[in-house]
Amino acid sequence: CNYVVVREPDGNVRHVEFSVGVIATGYESHKIAKCLGYGENVEDWRSVVNFPIEPRKRYVYAFNSKDGPGLNFPFLIDPTGTYCRREGLGGNYICGLSPSEDEEPDIDTLDVDYSYFDRRIHPILKHRVESFDSDIKIKGAWAGYIDYNRIDQNPLFGQDPFFKNLIWATGFGGLGVQMSPAIGRAMMEFVLNHEFKTIDLSAFSWERLFNNRSLKEAYQY
Repeated sequence: CNYVVVREPDGNVRHVEFSVGVIATGYESHKIAKCLGYGENVEDWRSVVNFPIEPRKRYVYAFNSKDGPGLNFPFLIDPTGTYCRREGLGGNYICGLSPSEDEEPDIDTLDVDYSYFDRRIHPILKHRVESFDSDIKIKGAWAGYIDYNRIDQNPLFGQDPFFKNLIWATGFGGLGVQMSPAIGRAMMEFVLNHEFKTIDLSAFSWERLFNNRSLKEAYQY
């Protein structure tokens, strides 16, 4: 694989050649995997590979609490995975909670389910912060997609097992911003040296998928 066909917004089609390709397509990585024959009707082992990265929808809610905690309020992460942090000053906060498997929302749209806040998040917030009991006014919310690895909720990073000049960097589950400095350095080293020098990320390679070896963390939210 040494070229891609790109259709631009104006309809023009361009062929882009490369020697090494980095696939960092986030929640749409499954589409690239399909283009490369994984899980498709091809005449080799790629046809039986169940690519693990898929889009999942997550909600973030913004609310105001006029009597809520101020500058000394930490980034709160409850054991349930419910999180909340202050957003500037003036009693503004944002919060969220990843749903359980049986609560995963439909990904066809980015519509927000406001009842999810009432049912699942608010009861936990008011248990943690007394002023969040009744003094809460939802100001807005949004939804977005994350690149979810259903095998172990950890990244898929490293050389493609079939196309040796392709390198994958996906499956960060919404934490790509936090991981990007390490991923960028490791990617640079792998492209230039064909091995990791500073940070060994080989544990996140495709090999664990074929060996049925997951890297699940002790605590996941």
